[in-house]
Amino acid sequence: MYDEVMTCDESSESVSLIGSCVGVGESVESLFLAGTKLQELASRTEDVKTNKLINFFIMTYTLYNKNRFMRGLLLLADGFEDTEALTTRDVLIRAGIEMTTASISDRLEVQSSFGVHVLADALLKLIFDTTPYDFIVLPGGGRGTRNLASSSLVAMYIDKFVKANKLVCAICAAPSVLGNLGYLANEKYTCFAGFNAGFAGEFTGNEVEVSGNFITARSMRYSIPFALAIIEKLLGPEIKAKVEVGLNGQTEK
Repeated sequence: MYDEVMTCDESSESVSLIGSCVGVGESVESLFLAGTKLQELASRTEDVKTNKLINFFIMTYTLYNKNRFMRGLLLLADGFEDTEALTTRDVLIRAGIEMTTASISDRLEVQSSFGVHVLADALLKLIFDTTPYDFIVLPGGGRGTRNLASSSLVAMYIDKFVKANKLVCAICAAPSVLGNLGYLANEKYTCFAGFNAGFAGEFTGNEVEVSGNFITARSMRYSIPFALAIIEKLLGPEIKAKVEVGLNGQTEK
């Protein structure tokens, strides 16, 4: 349907064809792009099918724009835990959230704790404006967490999100970075065993903990529940449930 919409004009035949496609399942992004074209057509045609075009666009706009402008910043330090970073990113993207991976070093290439070389989308130090981002994610990994903790740049960016009352998320050992900066003092949190020492806060040991504007998770095993908790916090239980259906290899009834 997307290709047909993008090449059509405002003729009655084309409008009828597009109108008949209302409700056909497509990828969310294709629906949005097709919807934009349909809006243009609707503004130029007086065909009786115009209402269908408008309704189609409203449907696509609602589905996609509800979370199109949700953007997350995922920090990558050498030694980051593979699953905690990449699986979290994967699940969030399935919800339509735009994710930017940012290397905390001076190079885009980052090596995971298991030796996988990943090319980040950007250098953190060059992201001057954090306004477009709704939340930040810190994956764990022993060496990765140490590198996050030793970076004044990372501390500065976390502080920006905290002061803007935005969501701050950390998994496994990474919540210790937040704790040592003092941000968990009045929060419930969870993390990998042994990384909860030396700072204030209520350690629960739960798989995932949501407390105010902080979401933490205990270990790599809970990367998917961690990501789903972020989705639910930002987009609500309905979007979370839809993502879970796909993760479970099911189709919506």
